[in-house]
Amino acid sequence: MYELLRSSSRSIFKRTFNNASQKVSENVTADGCRLEALLQVAVESGHVSSVARNDMSRSKFWTGLRHEKLKILTRNKYVSMFDYHSYLKEVRSVEHELSASSSISTTVNTAQQSTAVDKKIVDELTSKMD
Repeated sequence: MYELLRSSSRSIFKRTFNNASQKVSENVTADGCRLEALLQVAVESGHVSSVARNDMSRSKFWTGLRHEKLKILTRNKYVSMFDYHSYLKEVRSVEHELSASSSISTTVNTAQQSTAVDKKIVDELTSKMD
């Protein structure tokens, strides 16, 4: 894909860039790397100036985030941080925290379901004993 962009017109780059967003299977690190690679090709091909690269990266990265909760939690960082790499680092940190809390919630829910099943079995056995 990147080779195609090297030899393509500015309009093809713009279309590819404007359609870029985080894929379902990507974490924010992979998404950020893919976006950086796309912009690097654009800079090398003369489609984008190296000066505009940071702002384009930051803006497209935030608007392309797939998880709305992550977007909401990082909006204040997007508004206050102007360096793309610093912003990406912050978003990665929030994504990690969300992932950890989601993992804890899943564990708690599984334990609660297991306890409910165990209680049901005990109640059934108790009723049979009566």
